[in-house]
Amino acid sequence: MRVGPGLLAAAAFSVLLALSFAGKAYHMDEPVFLATAERILTDPLRPGGFAYNWYGVSEPMGNINNNPPLMPYLLAPVLALTGGSEAATRLAFLPFDMLAAGALFLLASRFLRRPLLPVLVVLAGPAYMLNMGHLMPEKPAFSLGVSGLYALVRAMDEGSLRWERAAMALLSSAMLFKTGAVLFLVPAAALLLAAGRGAEASLGFCGWTLLPPLGTALWQDLAGLGGVGPALGVLRRSQELTDWPYKLRSFLCFAGACGVGVMFWPLLVLRSRPGLLAASAAASALVLIPSFDLRPTLALDRGMGFLAAWAALSGFLALSPAEARQKRGWLLWTAWIGAVAVLQVFVYWGVLARITLFMLPALALAMAERLEADLRPRVLTAVYAVSLAATLAVGLGSAWVDLRYADSQKRFAQEVAAPVVASGRKVFFVGHWGLQRYMEKAGAIALDASQGGYEAMKQGDLFALSRVNSNNSLLGEPALAQGHVIRHDRQIQVRSAVPLRLISGWTGQGGFYADSWGFLPYSFSTEPVEEFALGEHQ
Repeated sequence: MRVGPGLLAAAAFSVLLALSFAGKAYHMDEPVFLATAERILTDPLRPGGFAYNWYGVSEPMGNINNNPPLMPYLLAPVLALTGGSEAATRLAFLPFDMLAAGALFLLASRFLRRPLLPVLVVLAGPAYMLNMGHLMPEKPAFSLGVSGLYALVRAMDEGSLRWERAAMALLSSAMLFKTGAVLFLVPAAALLLAAGRGAEASLGFCGWTLLPPLGTALWQDLAGLGGVGPALGVLRRSQELTDWPYKLRSFLCFAGACGVGVMFWPLLVLRSRPGLLAASAAASALVLIPSFDLRPTLALDRGMGFLAAWAALSGFLALSPAEARQKRGWLLWTAWIGAVAVLQVFVYWGVLARITLFMLPALALAMAERLEADLRPRVLTAVYAVSLAATLAVGLGSAWVDLRYADSQKRFAQEVAAPVVASGRKVFFVGHWGLQRYMEKAGAIALDASQGGYEAMKQGDLFALSRVNSNNSLLGEPALAQGHVIRHDRQIQVRSAVPLRLISGWTGQGGFYADSWGFLPYSFSTEPVEEFALGEHQ
């Protein structure tokens, strides 16, 4: 595979995926960054100096924001040019999709003879396809981080100081979007040590790379713009609330199932080592026992969880034999996987597909390096082709359901809430993510605990709930003071014929955006995608 055509094919594939869902409504955490970007357009030096209701109470955005500032500063001029159009704003970030796909291909081509199909399998997966479409910092952080690792590999191969400086700049920029991008320094340090640069040179590289993000974090803290303080607060709360057996289960299930076709590669790699396969199967069965469930689990979800966890554990164990350690990319892949695993299991507040995304290239390319050595070319091509087809089916299906979910929030606000508000009645709502953005634009009011919460409602006011959203009562009756009763007049269910659910609000275990919804990134189910309720206060 020549680099030129392969690079173009990978970039074109990524662009086609991005274009397919460019018009999707804003959802998940996108409204936080959009609100900050809109603030920057009016007050660029105080982007955190406004009140925002993201956790059920209005508070300064500086108390909410736990990310570096580069994403909203990049979003601000784009919003000014596009007027906030979902499609135009998403398309403005298309260069990051091309950069990520190109960097993955170029990195893979340094270690594989046939890099294109493994890279396409990574791009086709739901973790990449959905998360790289979001206007959130993971998109540029992933693109720049992978690009930085490619630049450093090339620097070590060619002894190029220019490429080493480029790697430093790229990795540093990734951390200006997402603090968690610091994980890329672990495989970077491993590359430097493997090249014989020594501990002092490796520490120097990491130190200079960290300098801009640390300086920015200090400025954020002194200016009251959030960042470190809120991030540490989230970390403290997550450590207090984490159920470790469940979190480990979720991590393994996400690591396996997010790769879809990659799930089966470790089983092929370890086919001559039944002992390791048996050990990973036993450990997977252990983490899936009912004692570790947080809620009743269907047999289908438990079975899928076992297969996903078995695949992930087998992939990790496949890095341990002597023949694996002899591969050229072994140290890079192992350090990369280990860094994401520590971040996801011990640092981050929950298991999320957008964090698992950072590990998938390392796991896929590590397995591909082994498969290239073990399988004949025609067999290898067949394995890749089947894997790509299966991954694309799940990836596109998940993206379609995600599109349906996101658009349902917008349509409910525009078609149900807005006409009521226009008639002169107040509409209160509980919930955040994309629902909040569109409900507020429709004139509805987010219930605010600092303004009396439910007590702020008067007789005749309307109240809206959605089941699959954050910080709400999941359509259960809210805890109201005596005399406060909400009559549910209207319920709307949103369905999809595609039997995949990313967030399960009923019986499934789909928890793509947070494992608090389920220990799987997606669940095979026909339950509703979303449900809304609109009631009147009596």
